[in-house]
Formats: sequence, structure tokens, C-alpha cells
Amino acid sequence: MLFYTWPLKGLGLGEIAVLVVWGPLMIGGGYYVLTHQWNWSVAIASLPYVLGVTTVIFGKHIDKIGVDTAKKIHTLPVVIGEKAARYAVVAMMVLPYLFTGYLIAIKFFTPVMLLVLFAIPALRESLPPLMKPKPETRPEGFPDGQGGWPLYFAPIAFRNNRSFGSLFMLGLLIDVALRIFLPAFWR
Repeated sequence: MLFYTWPLKGLGLGEIAVLVVWGPLMIGGGYYVLTHQWNWSVAIASLPYVLGVTTVIFGKHIDKIGVDTAKKIHTLPVVIGEKAARYAVVAMMVLPYLFTGYLIAIKFFTPVMLLVLFAIPALRESLPPLMKPKPETRPEGFPDGQGGWPLYFAPIAFRNNRSFGSLFMLGLLIDVALRIFLPAFWR
């Protein structure tokens, strides 16, 4: 991440670097260092949380697309355009559910990880604003100032990430406890 601000962020690679480094490299790499073996399921298990983090960064860069374009900072939302960036955020909000489901199906996670489904109301609330361009003025009831307007997509992504991420982490803690105290629970 040493090169996130320069040169990666300006080349449209900053968001991808965050996704790769904070997810598969840190989690998969940490697992590799501890066990001396690579496990793709561990790398995939890193994606649900890091995708949420990446949506917040993506949202902030969509919010700043005009400023970044003027400064010739080529974040990925600047490179692919606002509409494509908004749809990328939608995909990054849905994929964590699919990855979690896949990892339950292959028995890498226990069914307790279905706790993340309680975040679906936050997801459903987040999707409609992402389907439309940023409004010209602060919508009624939308937070103002720190953590709010003039940022629009970043707070929406943060709210969704907070909901999913909290449940994902709680699920992981319970999943680990089940494996320690009831090892035959999910074979």
C-alpha cells in the first residue's frame, strides 16, 4: 500500500490494489506464513469483507469524480465513468453474499455465516441510490457534513459495509467457536 497514493491511485489501480492487498494478500498470505501452504478458500474468504471496504473507497472516488478529473487523477471511477463505477459498487455489494454462500456450500464456513443475510435490508436500501447519478443537492434527510453531504455514494457504501461487515465478523467468531467446541458440527 506504500504506492497507493502515488502512482497507483492516479493510474486507476488504487482501488484494485486495496482489494488485492487487504484481501487475498494479507489474509491468504498470513495463512500461508502460518501454515506454509496456500489455500484458495482462505483467499476467497477474505473477499466478502474487503469488497465492502472497497465499496467505500469506490463511493468516495465516485463522489470526487469531477474534482479528480479536473486534477487529472485517474481513479478507477474516473477511468470507467460514473455509471460503470456505480454498477461496480452494486456488484461489490452483492458478491460478498455469493462468496459466503459458496464457502458454506463447500463447508469451509458453517451455516452460522448465514447471519450475513440479516444485512440484506441495508443492501436493499443502498441499491436504489446507486442506480441513479448523484443528486445536485442534498436529498431531504440525508446526513450533512462529516460522513455525509457533499459525499453521497461513500456514506451509502459505508452504511451497507458496516451492516454486512459487522455480521460477517460476528459470524466468523461464532464459526470459529463452533469449530473449537463442537468440531464435528459441520463436516
